[in-house]
Amino acid sequence: MNATTSKQKRTVIASAIETPNDQDFQTEDPVSVLFIIDQLCELGGAERVLLRMIDRLPRNKFRPVLVTFKIDERLGIAGSVSCPLYVFPLGRTYNLNALRVARKIRDLVVNQRVQITHTFHETADLWAGPIARMSGCPILISSRRDMGFQRSAMHRVAYRLFRRLFSQVQTVSDRVREKNIREDRLKE
Repeated sequence: MNATTSKQKRTVIASAIETPNDQDFQTEDPVSVLFIIDQLCELGGAERVLLRMIDRLPRNKFRPVLVTFKIDERLGIAGSVSCPLYVFPLGRTYNLNALRVARKIRDLVVNQRVQITHTFHETADLWAGPIARMSGCPILISSRRDMGFQRSAMHRVAYRLFRRLFSQVQTVSDRVREKNIREDRLKE
């Protein structure tokens, strides 16, 4: 798995799903892309980038779906998302409700024939992403947006353990890239 910066994102995503013949691609179903973000409770950098990515995906080639575990209805995000939005309330990732949410994610991956899962933030990266991968999604991409200030010791261990599940790690800057390569022991 390679770590890439945001300037390389469009190129790398396109190359991961390109087909040899563009004419053949037009007759096939659009690629189903599942975006998962921990929460949509503010419109910070990660949230804005995610919503912009979803808006700009050509619908003849991609079919986006968005999952979040928490949403602030007062922001009006739900009404402005340009794809199906699923809110699966999740408190802890190790109780009965978490199993129910895991089943919903699995069902979504299977029923939508998800081919790419793109995660944002720790719970999406370390819990939902592996569920999508184990449910048959062949490509798992992690978007790393900061220097990991809120990562606990358990997060650091989990990122190292799960690093091979990720097809690609995308970073917002070279500093974030270097830190993720070093701490998560990613290949350059």
